[in-house]
Amino acid sequence: LDTIRKYGRPKSVFAGIIFGFICFTFVFIGNPADMSLQSGGPAAVVNSVPIPAMEFMQQLEQLERRMGVDLKQFPAEQRQKFSAQMRQRALETLIQKEVVYQSAASVGLFVPDEQLRDVIQNYDAFQEDGRFRRERYDMYLNATGKSPQAFEEQIRKDIAVQTLQNLFVVGSVPVQGEITLASELKGLKLNVEVASFEKRQLEKGIKLSAKKKAAFLAEEKNMQVAQSYYQGNIAKYEKKERVKARHILVAAPREDSSAVASAKEKLAKISEALKTKDFAEVAKEFSDDTASAKNGGDLGYFEKGRMVKEFENAAFSGEVGKVSEPVQTQYGFHLIEVQEKQPASVTPFEEVKSDIAETLMAQGQVDSVMAELSQLVKEGMGSKLGRKLKSLDIKWEESGAFDLSQDYLPVIGDNEKLLTSALTLEKSGEIFPEVISLDGRNYIIKLKSIEKTAASTADPAKQREQTLRTISRSGEIFNRWITMQRDQAKIKLNDSLLATSF
Repeated sequence: LDTIRKYGRPKSVFAGIIFGFICFTFVFIGNPADMSLQSGGPAAVVNSVPIPAMEFMQQLEQLERRMGVDLKQFPAEQRQKFSAQMRQRALETLIQKEVVYQSAASVGLFVPDEQLRDVIQNYDAFQEDGRFRRERYDMYLNATGKSPQAFEEQIRKDIAVQTLQNLFVVGSVPVQGEITLASELKGLKLNVEVASFEKRQLEKGIKLSAKKKAAFLAEEKNMQVAQSYYQGNIAKYEKKERVKARHILVAAPREDSSAVASAKEKLAKISEALKTKDFAEVAKEFSDDTASAKNGGDLGYFEKGRMVKEFENAAFSGEVGKVSEPVQTQYGFHLIEVQEKQPASVTPFEEVKSDIAETLMAQGQVDSVMAELSQLVKEGMGSKLGRKLKSLDIKWEESGAFDLSQDYLPVIGDNEKLLTSALTLEKSGEIFPEVISLDGRNYIIKLKSIEKTAASTADPAKQREQTLRTISRSGEIFNRWITMQRDQAKIKLNDSLLATSF
């Protein structure tokens, strides 16, 4: 419980098996809405709490990226049907989360600010050299269009929901059995190999010779398809306007008048130094942006939307080779030297038609390749499977020996389906008999070795059986409870939003 309270999620894989595997895998049947919203407004309302349309759109975009499906390749009727299913699934995910969060709040679960701060500061996306970087956090907020309050509220909800799920599972596990199982699992060593790939990666792995691509484009109908693909995906070949620049940062929060005054004195020294020294040399000596300072302040190329507004305006309007006047942002004052500007452009069809032909031909072969892989996995043909994966540039990733009490299972992570699949394997070289698909990514699992250390006195088969039984029982209990909560909730859906193609 202390672990749960501290992080809102387990700190060991064993705890993950027992506490943290339920991640909205349940599906509700029927239409729980008591009425529909009119056009416009939120995507849904759950017990008077609105789910913003923007949040729905972001969830939909995230789902589409994970699925990796290009709807343009389907006929209109099929495209519309699939699009409607994707929108329904995205909204359902948000509704489920809100129902569970409200249930968590109703029983008094509270996420303190200290815990919220710890979780956000430990996000990998916001880290640089092992430390939290505020500018990375701000860049993420700018890119997603979220305010700090909205993002932090979202994370607070995620923590509360996970905590409630964890508490449900706690109630289904006997305390003594939990302690015994943890001890036994620590003595069981597994070593697995996992081959994982997305559909697009599979397409890239299908090798096609220049001769085959030329023959494909030699047919008029194929050339027309390639041109249609080019026009339909023109954004893929557009190069946005971008600049290459260096900068020198003098850190000073806007609200700190003393720091601002000191910064201006430092800027005067820097301006003097720039009269006789190269910009890169001065940046190394004076810039408070340590990450870029070691490279002479070099920020590389960047497009609009990557930097804070004040910095972006100065960089894109500045002259090449000249140093800007001090530009104040939330981080302090910047001196910017624009090194190069590249206008927006579109790569001509003639330059990319060979790549398009390869993409189209590979797409036509993906289903047969997937079927071949599924058959090899089902039959457990390790040697042939290995050769096929190698030809597709898909590599086995080995976990190395680990026990189930570790903080994190190498390669597998803490995904419940991958974990339970690996636990069903009993002998070295055995392959789980199906390709596992999770959110648009495919996994093939092979057991390299399994051994029982001196610390373990239990039968490995019984250990796996008890673990799987605990997972199954806990999931059933939670799903029944949350179904009851949803049945009692008042939910209004925005049917006009769901019926719109985006």
